[in-house]
Amino acid sequence: MPIDWSLTLRVFQTVGLYTLGFTIYATIIYFFYKRGSKRLLLTHTPSKATGLRAFFANAWYAVEYLFLSPLILFLWGCIIATIVFLLAKNFAAEQALLAAMALLATIRVTAYFSEELSADVAKLVPLSLLAIVAFDAAAIDLAAFWTKVQTLPLLLVPSLAAFAFIVILELILRIGYALVERD
Repeated sequence: MPIDWSLTLRVFQTVGLYTLGFTIYATIIYFFYKRGSKRLLLTHTPSKATGLRAFFANAWYAVEYLFLSPLILFLWGCIIATIVFLLAKNFAAEQALLAAMALLATIRVTAYFSEELSADVAKLVPLSLLAIVAFDAAAIDLAAFWTKVQTLPLLLVPSLAAFAFIVILELILRIGYALVERD
């Protein structure tokens, strides 16, 4: 039986594209859950020293938690929202956005009492979605995805409100944890 080289090439292309897509997705999820499931988003802690060095160290700590942490949360929220937008065909854009933000908030809340649970939530939900796509290619509806993306300008207020909720929640959790940790 002769080898059908065009069929072989199509198979190689298909398997290669799936492998590339799954690998990129899994890598993003890996970095997300490794970092996002930690109680401390950033490793810097307030300085216990005194003097000018401590002032700058504590000032940097404040910058990290007032500006960099919200930026990281925003980027993760965008990644989660993109995943939900792609896979939640039956959700309206606002529902998908709010579900994504609720998942991010859940990951952050659980990180404060169990980083292990937080890691499980951060990886299992996205990896479960990957399994759905792996076994049902029709699970992704690009037309529905683009429709949701086009409605994003209309979701500016809910997006900002959901993001503000997560930032305020993170601040409350951080302060509460610091107070409990001090005792």
